[in-house]
Amino acid sequence: MPEYLAWPVATIIIAIVSVYILKSAIIRLIDRTSSAGKDGFTFERPQDGGDRAKPLPFDELMKLPMSPTALEREDLIKERLHENNLTDKDELISVLTRSLATTKIELEFIDISNLIYGSQLSFLNQLSGTAHGIQSDLAKDAFGHAQQIFQDVHSKVLLKVGLDI
Repeated sequence: MPEYLAWPVATIIIAIVSVYILKSAIIRLIDRTSSAGKDGFTFERPQDGGDRAKPLPFDELMKLPMSPTALEREDLIKERLHENNLTDKDELISVLTRSLATTKIELEFIDISNLIYGSQLSFLNQLSGTAHGIQSDLAKDAFGHAQQIFQDVHSKVLLKVGLDI
């Protein structure tokens, strides 16, 4: 085989193998496609309970591999729960449910913070890495992108200062 055909043939083989391996996922994605156009594809979210796995029995759930850090944290939580002298399982479930709910809210705030400040930090890193700054067109594009993603935030702030977007 001529040397100049090696990469195209290898690419075609990899593509065929990838499609074969991922065919079930691709079929599910095609089934969820609601529209396709020049701006891209839009997908419907799967219905609740559609593709969810069956919950594992308690014994199997507790046998799943766990990191040493998580096991240490688990022991610490057990110690703290024992110190609280809870009288029955209902109190224990209530305390753990409250703790889980608080933890989930904290994680959601971290995700939101990363979305908001992450884009700004990457822009500041890019800005600090240049000797002469960034062209105003690039800065305006970055701000415009942030405006599109966080329309509610920017429209409220700009209306307070008397600007309209």
